[in-house]
Amino acid sequence: MFLRFVAVVLCLASPAFAECLTADDFTDSDVNVTLQAGDEWHVTRTDEGVQAEYRDKYGEPLRWQVTVHGVYPRFEQQNLSVDPSAGNHTPFPATQWEMETVYDNDPPQPVAGGNFATTGVASGNFDGVKRTWSFSVAYSFDPEKTVTLSGCRYRAIGVNGSFHSSSVDWMGRWIYFPDLAVGIQTRGKDSRTGESWANGMIGLGG
Repeated sequence: MFLRFVAVVLCLASPAFAECLTADDFTDSDVNVTLQAGDEWHVTRTDEGVQAEYRDKYGEPLRWQVTVHGVYPRFEQQNLSVDPSAGNHTPFPATQWEMETVYDNDPPQPVAGGNFATTGVASGNFDGVKRTWSFSVAYSFDPEKTVTLSGCRYRAIGVNGSFHSSSVDWMGRWIYFPDLAVGIQTRGKDSRTGESWANGMIGLGG
């Protein structure tokens, strides 16, 4: 009877544990990341890198990224947003663009307390205008902590990155999950497009 009781308890408990993500869940599979504003990132890991599609609260895909480890941008494409309730464009984002970033040194996997610096070149098409910037790139990695998302505990490292040239600056913040081998962007500021935003995570895999 006792063994039967234990078996029943384990069966009841197993779905809760099954909801917690592993690195394999991101391999060629779409994982939803819910943000504070009601929007989402849809994240998957492929041979090309970590791919992330940002969708607003109406489900419209506004931005698509390919990154190294989820925190170093390689390619980004951003589209204008249409608010279905208003029938016209919303203030954010205000610019359509495509941008590709090439680093002079291969970006490393984030390690708590570490840093990474290199140079690189970013080229982009902003509203039909082709532009190119040479950047200095600086990343710092926060101490590791444990966070709880969707009822599951994950190791997490805050990642702060900045790209600086003589005329423009771009900064971002990500949360990197070592056990999942992906990072999620939660903040950005870009003098090229006028963007400045912060949007924390409230759910992972929901």
